[in-house]
Amino acid sequence: MILDTGADLSISPEVAKKLQLSLASAGETGGVGEKTVPLQSTHIRELSFGPVHLTNLEANVIRTADSTHVFGKIPVDGFLGLEVFPALRGPSRLRSS
Repeated sequence: MILDTGADLSISPEVAKKLQLSLASAGETGGVGEKTVPLQSTHIRELSFGPVHLTNLEANVIRTADSTHVFGKIPVDGFLGLEVFPALRGPSRLRSS
């Protein structure tokens, strides 16, 4: 998984199949590379990584096969996007005067 500040939560079709998630067609979107790719949507009941635990998330399902042109030879299972950033933020270190 890649943490991407410009992405929505997305997983590859292979991950969705492995997790036996239900998919719904949602049209097309820009892929990791230059081409458009089919877009599907799914619901993820729970997502945990490190100390972060999120529930009831909507996610995109997109092919990531073209990601090698951008990220190299390591396969990409998906993108942790904007939905996870509030959970990553710790207590504010700023104080009002």
